[in-house]
Amino acid sequence: MAAQLVAAAILFQTLFFKFSAAPESVYIFTTLGIEPWGRLGSAVAELIAVILLLWPRFAALGALLGLGMMSGAILSHLTKLGIVVQDNGGTLFWP
Repeated sequence: MAAQLVAAAILFQTLFFKFSAAPESVYIFTTLGIEPWGRLGSAVAELIAVILLLWPRFAALGALLGLGMMSGAILSHLTKLGIVVQDNGGTLFWP
């Protein structure tokens, strides 16, 4: 259960920035060529993953969804965005 809470917290913290169109989020998804629908779609998918992670019956499904999303984020950073985005010191990548 502790791992579920940690994973849900990590995913949940990004929702505000994606839904509010924070400049760094807009920059990232513009660089990837999928702004605004990629940003909003990933925010909705993350919200669903958080809910599933916190619902014991569906926690495994939430974990799979979260794993897929995190894999996509890591791949995006390693191939197109880079580790450091807008001089942030890599704070989006390392967690």
